[in-house]
Amino acid sequence: MRILSRVSAGKVINNYATTPVTTGAWVQITASVPSSCSAVGIFDSSGRILKLSTGAPGFEDANELPFYIPPGGLDGTISIEMAKGKPLSAKAIDANATIGYMLLNFFG
Repeated sequence: MRILSRVSAGKVINNYATTPVTTGAWVQITASVPSSCSAVGIFDSSGRILKLSTGAPGFEDANELPFYIPPGGLDGTISIEMAKGKPLSAKAIDANATIGYMLLNFFG
């Protein structure tokens, strides 16, 4: 087994009780990715299927993402290049996410 060492490039935490993610519109999770990164790890405790996008507000569906986040988040990290300052938004697919947390860990 080979263990890869990754350098932390920041984190973002969203509390759904404070900032719910709905099926009706994209919801901005952060206005700016904290640092450029090459991978992201995602934990989600909402129990909902979500989409994550790096598109600017109003253009979320027109960019290189979105990708889907299953209930519980992703197993491990996914390789994805994101530039510092990119906004991140989420949208619920099956029902509104109103409880739990989304934890995003960015790696350089």
